[in-house]
Parts: sequence; C-alpha cells; structure tokens
Amino acid sequence: MCPPRQVVAARTYLLTRRCTQRSFFLRPDEHTNQIMLFCLAVLAERYGIIVHAYYVASNHHHLVVTDVRGDYPLFLRDLHSLTARAMNAHRGRRENLWTSTEQTSVVHLADADAVMSRLVYTLTNPVKDRLVARVSDWPGVCSYNAMLHDKTLRIERPKQFFRDDGELPDVAELRFEKPEQFAALTQDEWVAKVREAVQEVEHKHKREGRAIVGRKEVLAQSPEGRPATAPRRKPGRRVACGNESARVKWLQRNAYFQKQYRAALEAYRSGDRDVVFPFGTYQLVHDTHVTCHTHPPTSN
Repeated sequence: MCPPRQVVAARTYLLTRRCTQRSFFLRPDEHTNQIMLFCLAVLAERYGIIVHAYYVASNHHHLVVTDVRGDYPLFLRDLHSLTARAMNAHRGRRENLWTSTEQTSVVHLADADAVMSRLVYTLTNPVKDRLVARVSDWPGVCSYNAMLHDKTLRIERPKQFFRDDGELPDVAELRFEKPEQFAALTQDEWVAKVREAVQEVEHKHKREGRAIVGRKEVLAQSPEGRPATAPRRKPGRRVACGNESARVKWLQRNAYFQKQYRAALEAYRSGDRDVVFPFGTYQLVHDTHVTCHTHPPTSN
C-alpha cells in the first residue's frame, strides 16, 4: 500500500502519468491533441488548478501546476477518467489507458529552483528523449509556444465522444500562468528566462550529436506500439528542492504526517470516531467525513 499523501492548498507540483504497458496511445494527432487540451482546460477551471506547463508524449504526460484549493486528487481522478474514455473512443479500444500498477507521480516542488527545474524538464522532454531536435518541433501538446507568446488557448469541444447537449462547454480556455515563485519577474522577463533555459537544453543535446527520431517518424508510429527498451525504474520522489537540506526537512515533515495519520487511522478503526486526523488528510475527509486539524503543527 502506498503511504498517504498530505494535500495542502497552494502547493506547486509536477504531475506525471504513464499509459499502460508504455503504449503509444497518446501518439500525436489533431484529435488527440484536442482531447488532451480540452479536458485539461475544463478540469483545471473546475478544480481551481493553475497550469504552468504541459507536455503530452506518446505514452505519458507531464503537468506543472499549482493546486490553489487543495483539490488535486479530484482533479487527477477526473482528468485521467475523462481523457481515458475520450481517447478510448478515439482509438476504438476499451481497456485501461493509464497504468493501473502505480499511482500518478506527484512531486511537491517546494521552492523556486525546483519549480524552474521541473518546468524546463517538462518542456524539454521531447528533446531529452531524442524525439525532436527542438521543443517547438514536437507535433503533440506542449505549452512552450503558447508560453513564449503569452497566449490563451481556446479549444473547441471535440466532436467525438463528447455530447452536444452535455454539461461541458462548447469552448474551453487554457492559459499557462507564470508561477507565483517568480512573481517578481515581469512577463517578458519570465518568458526570456524560460526561453534561455530551454535553448540551453536544446544546444546541449545538439552538441552531443545523438540521432533523433524526428517529427515524421513520431507521427507514423502505431498507437499500439511501445518503446523497444524499458528504462530502469527509479524510486519516485515526493519532494523536490533546489537545496538538499531543505528537501530533507520536507521529507521529515512528510514522515511526521504519515506517522500521525497511521496512529489516527488505527484509532479510528478501533472505534474512536472522535479521533482527529493530521492536517492535510484528504481522502478520508472526503469519503468518510472524518475530522482533521485545520492548521499544520507548529513543529514536528
């Protein structure tokens, strides 16, 4: 069983989910791109999620967001449910779209350095994976160009799967906002900072001279295909910081939360319905309506 996650409003995260068996079900095409952008736009607005960066590879996606209200679990639940059903209708399939053997990766970006690092990682993923030489060459969803031009995307509701008389809007809007950690920068300064960081990664990979797949080959891949080799899995991180000592402190806070959560859960299962769960308890509060502290502990 995965340890509980503390859910706290106004935190910034890197969110990652992979397709089952690493299959290319999200291989770029016009309808796939429209589905992924439309679903994100609708659900980000519904759950108060500020989107900073977005990239959809052929078999996974990365999102950098700020969870304003502390509702990212519901956002992820509905995002992956809606995209799975819409994409299955598009691909003519019925089985799981997303992997069911692991949780969505949720990494708390605890400082500005971590936010910038993971944002650039998200944008340059197709270059890092040697799919294209430049981020702007990626034929699928990537927020980079919209970010450079400070553009609000207007995405029409896809024709397939979505009902004309349903509750979802005819058009959804999506804007990639500057993170609060960089509020001191003007929009032009923020764009220049992102552009410089992305170009540095592009130049690094160009100097290495490694072969790339190329836009044409990506578009020709079968949605039922998958990579020929599987990367070695690494233990998932829950917190990222530019400073390692600060990261250790965050990990200690997480460990303290989990300890308090387990103690409260044991008491609740033993019949104590008045037990108070630690600050940041989410699923039990929504599903079972237990009580939890409304403020973090003064020390741990």
